[in-house]
Amino acid sequence: MDGGHKTLEQYTFQETGGLNVFSKAFTSSPEVARQMLDEAMEHPWQTAADGAKTVLVSGAFGLGIGYLVPARGPASMILAAGLTIPQIWSAGKTLVEAYQESQEIGASQDLIAHQLARHAIKGGVDLTLGFAGGFLGAEGGYRLAESESTAGRLGQKTQKGIVDVENKGLAFLRKSPAKLEIGLPGRTMPLPELPGLKLPKIDIRTGASRLSAADQMLHGSPVEAESIVPAAKPKPTVDVNAMPFYKRPIGLVNRRLDQLLQEPEPYTLYKGPGLHGHSNRSDGSNEPSYIYRKGREAGYDYTTITDHEHPDGVSPKDGTDGPNIGTDPRLYMQTFADARAATEDGKFVALNGLEIGRIGNGGGHSDLIGPEAVEAQSALPAQSRTEGGQGSNDGILPTGSGEPVSAALAHPGASNHIGLLEVETFFTTSKAPRSLFSQLTRRMLGLDPGPVVRTPDIVKFEDGNYKALVDHLDPLTDTTGGRPSIQLNHPNRNRLDHDYGQKSFKSQKEWRTRFGKYVDQIEVIKGGALRKEPIDEVPEHMIDHPSYNAYIDKGIHASPTFGRDFHYEPTGNPGATGIYAKGLTKPDLLDALRNRRTIATTNGDKLNGFMWGNDKHFMGSILDQAAAKELRLSVHVGGDVVPDAEYTVKIWGDKKIGDGNPAEVIYQQKLTGQELIDAGYKVEFDPIDHTLGRKSSYHAEIDRKDPQTGHTDKMWTAPIWVEPPASPKHSLYMRLISGNLQHYVPNPY
Repeated sequence: MDGGHKTLEQYTFQETGGLNVFSKAFTSSPEVARQMLDEAMEHPWQTAADGAKTVLVSGAFGLGIGYLVPARGPASMILAAGLTIPQIWSAGKTLVEAYQESQEIGASQDLIAHQLARHAIKGGVDLTLGFAGGFLGAEGGYRLAESESTAGRLGQKTQKGIVDVENKGLAFLRKSPAKLEIGLPGRTMPLPELPGLKLPKIDIRTGASRLSAADQMLHGSPVEAESIVPAAKPKPTVDVNAMPFYKRPIGLVNRRLDQLLQEPEPYTLYKGPGLHGHSNRSDGSNEPSYIYRKGREAGYDYTTITDHEHPDGVSPKDGTDGPNIGTDPRLYMQTFADARAATEDGKFVALNGLEIGRIGNGGGHSDLIGPEAVEAQSALPAQSRTEGGQGSNDGILPTGSGEPVSAALAHPGASNHIGLLEVETFFTTSKAPRSLFSQLTRRMLGLDPGPVVRTPDIVKFEDGNYKALVDHLDPLTDTTGGRPSIQLNHPNRNRLDHDYGQKSFKSQKEWRTRFGKYVDQIEVIKGGALRKEPIDEVPEHMIDHPSYNAYIDKGIHASPTFGRDFHYEPTGNPGATGIYAKGLTKPDLLDALRNRRTIATTNGDKLNGFMWGNDKHFMGSILDQAAAKELRLSVHVGGDVVPDAEYTVKIWGDKKIGDGNPAEVIYQQKLTGQELIDAGYKVEFDPIDHTLGRKSSYHAEIDRKDPQTGHTDKMWTAPIWVEPPASPKHSLYMRLISGNLQHYVPNPY
């Protein structure tokens, strides 16, 4: 017919064509899949060869991506987007062509739907095989790039070259008017405009004035800001895994830029007897108000009380049977009141907390051995003594030959003991052991044991069950509104996989993620908890640096401390924990602890100092590898720097955290006090060329041999961690896309 009129058949076609072809393709997919399977079975070798080719080609592309392209950076995001667009275009083009063909006169709807279904099924199979090949290839690429071979060095050089280009581009974007925003839980952070990569010059004084500043730093005396070596402005570590996935890439960019372009600011070092001590409200012998007063009179900037939370086996050391916080938690709140009364901003800060974990059942204090044990044994309550010195007797051993033996090795010490600072909720433990069968069953099933008792003010949980602890700790803040902070007391590498509630979590990863996020400090030096008489020197056996290194290798981010653990008075020991803070206030000190800005020293007056990387990253920092692809460490030494003193400055490096091999000395310099003065009290080391894709950490040890006594004092700085952002590997999506690059390989057939 003419005149533009359509036949009945044409009208029928128009009603059944168009979008209907897609529904026909979907409904016919099972039948088409069966036909394709039959075809594959008729030619098995050809089918296997085609599949192997897809996997191998995809694996080759995945190998190249894993070997050459830095994971989780702008280059990988651009590459993923660049590869995604052609594939989306190709898929869209196929659908549009099918739609257009279905509208042509005389077109077979069933045939078009059949072809479309075949195309989709084959594409799905290729996608799966491509992902498998790309995933395995990328895994091989990661290993090759991290290897010590020539190929590994070439891969590292290529990736670091790409990182350089990324950083320059990101710095340019940061200065542009355009604003990238990062969505954090509960807030949005716009990227501020910052100056370029050139940082302002830092004036570090030398000579007598610099020494004076170093001395004053430890005591917190007011000095001019420019006379204190500036530290880097801290940036909060953003947990990108806590962000929505669509905001994660910008979060990584922000964190890298913050670290890349950060500017320094000054900190002051404040001295105290550590974060561990006891009053007569547990097993100490003095009122909290007295302890705080004695600490201030001794010249400390802060003093901490962390009384035991439980009543069992605890009685005041002065022989009285007064109440303790384990039987009357109101006394715990009274110590907070005492701390507030003793605190004077700018002069002295009194801290309060809890030592959580039962004494006994493998617990106790692992501080005293040999001759020191004799004096302290008589001071113990009768119920604390056990036959052979192997029970809940504060780690005191039989004297034997009197030779010094490491307490950490000779006695199991205090298992599961932690210090929780400035949280007004009272946590207390119970001893209600389950059978071994019950414990294994609950762990296998992942059952949450929950608290034994909970009221708004008191949480009671099974001893060592730190999963129950963090379940209730997660919504809490400390008295300044910040995240609660935990110290690991009495660490012992012989219980590396058992202590601190590890067995209450389903996996080591869960333990690190949930409990480890609260751990900011670990005791390195033990302070002679039960010794009454003062000492002039900290003996060697009170130092347990290997246990500290072992926990760092497990993936814990924590700085070292001196654990005075006083039961009589906070004084009488030259050791100290130095805290680098913006000011002498409780919020500033707790912020410094959360950011791991501490040192542990056996003599706070004679030896102190700190470390920074690339002249802008202060110790305690967790750096994105891309922001510090090489790390130049410098150690600044303070205290009693006299010309005849002998110093040894060591850099301890754990270049592959998690491999079971703790840190070892990678650099060492020996110099006299005069040489140190001539160098401006600063010791510099060659750059560390760490491996991209690995987690690593580096901290300093300073040894000072006194020219008069010959005694060697030791000090440890907090580490600087260098880690991949979020994950050392590309996302699954990136590996999926890269694996399907085989579609771009010309088909010779």
